[in-house]
Amino acid sequence: MSTIAGIDLGTTYSALAALDELGKPRIRFNSEGDAMTPSVVFLEEDGILVGKEALNSWRIDPARAVRQIKHHMGETGFSLQLDGKTWTSQEISALILKKLAQDCSGPDGEIRDVVITVPASFEEPHRAATEHAGEIAGLRVRALVNEPTAAALYYATAQQVNGTVLVYDLGGGTFDATVMRVQGTNIEILSSDGNRRLGGVDFDAALLCLVAQRYKEAAGVSLIEGPVDEARALSLVEGMKRTLSRRPRASEMFGRLNPIPINVTRDEFESLISSKIATTEMLVDSALDQAKLRPADIDRVLLVGGSTRIPMVSQRLERRFGKPPLTDVNVDQAVALGAAIQTGLVLNAEDPILVPVAAQRALEKVSVSDVAPASFGTIVVSQDDVTGQLTEKNVVILHKNTPLHVSKTDDFYTMHDGQAAVEIQVTQGDDEDPEYVRVLDKQSFELPPNRPQGQQLLFTYRYDKSGRIQVHALDVASGLTKDFDVASGTEGVLSQEERVEMTAGLEGFFIE
Repeated sequence: MSTIAGIDLGTTYSALAALDELGKPRIRFNSEGDAMTPSVVFLEEDGILVGKEALNSWRIDPARAVRQIKHHMGETGFSLQLDGKTWTSQEISALILKKLAQDCSGPDGEIRDVVITVPASFEEPHRAATEHAGEIAGLRVRALVNEPTAAALYYATAQQVNGTVLVYDLGGGTFDATVMRVQGTNIEILSSDGNRRLGGVDFDAALLCLVAQRYKEAAGVSLIEGPVDEARALSLVEGMKRTLSRRPRASEMFGRLNPIPINVTRDEFESLISSKIATTEMLVDSALDQAKLRPADIDRVLLVGGSTRIPMVSQRLERRFGKPPLTDVNVDQAVALGAAIQTGLVLNAEDPILVPVAAQRALEKVSVSDVAPASFGTIVVSQDDVTGQLTEKNVVILHKNTPLHVSKTDDFYTMHDGQAAVEIQVTQGDDEDPEYVRVLDKQSFELPPNRPQGQQLLFTYRYDKSGRIQVHALDVASGLTKDFDVASGTEGVLSQEERVEMTAGLEGFFIE
């Protein structure tokens, strides 16, 4: 029997939770007995380490370790060459997912059916890469869910959270601010904004710069002379950061040949990261503006992600919203626990035979609706009303914060006689000027020949349950159609053949 599980695939740490027979999510512990698994892969010549042992090995041989692979998901051109093999970001992430599923499977069932979490700010290529990583790991990825949505699911089912809620999600490498309405176990997402490259790793980097400066002033030499020095110093700095969340001062010995004690106060650390926290506050303001709300309209602030343990985060949020954030759940585990609930919701709708009867009853009381993280459209050629010149412009078809599971259709027309094809450019962004939007995908739609201009074309954009977009193009006169998943034609996005090959390739590696 397959176990119903959700996976929080994090930048620095990952976790897996599974539903019990009553529909309650429980964290599963890895083979080391830990709830959280470091998102680190160490590529040995004859094997692969993932998690704690990989993190320990990184400190000794950084060249063979991969950290923070989440920052490279869906990134064009990223690859790692080692021992004659080229590793993609999807394969590295698949190793982390495979380790979690392998460790957390048990006598009650194998981990196969999962929902994987992603930042709300993830775009199409990043979502596609995450889905593909799960597939390469041998999992059935039933859906993706935005991390703040997953956390809210857990808060709503574990706590009495009602009203208009802000989820402030500051993790190891990403930040999301999401506004939602919660009534019991019914969740309606209103808006979201974020930065997929802002989190605890940035705080570590800032603290390392301060430590390196103080070491140079005291010792007269550089603290970091190579990758091993950097790995060791970063490891110590991460420990200092955690200490500063509990105590007003942290001290550590730095330097291999000439160890020197370095002291940092909480005030100094918070001064270093103040501008980063201010950036999160601007993103909170943006999410509120999109929902047409003010801070006074927020009834509860929920904290998610390990970096929210930094005292300054809670203090600044309390000043802004006039109430202390809720801290009644484990901020590291809330996303994984909510993802397990989302897996149960998806399976209850699609394959209820896989869900225990008691869990079905519990899940029937839960509902969640999410929204699009951005606006999506296409580039068209139109005639300027004043000059009569032909110009390109971006036309939005699906607007940001449109509820998921909806579709929108817009009509367009061929430009000239005999036009035999049209290029469908799927864009992300609200601006009318094509220069200020991102082209996510380009697909050629072949049309019948020898027709006059002005033939009607219908483009339909629809979201799936993972927040990914499919496009359906229809040539009205001929009935010809073209369907594709956005990002399927993007450089760096894996084809079905590549995913099958990578899945087979990982079977030859033993993961510890």
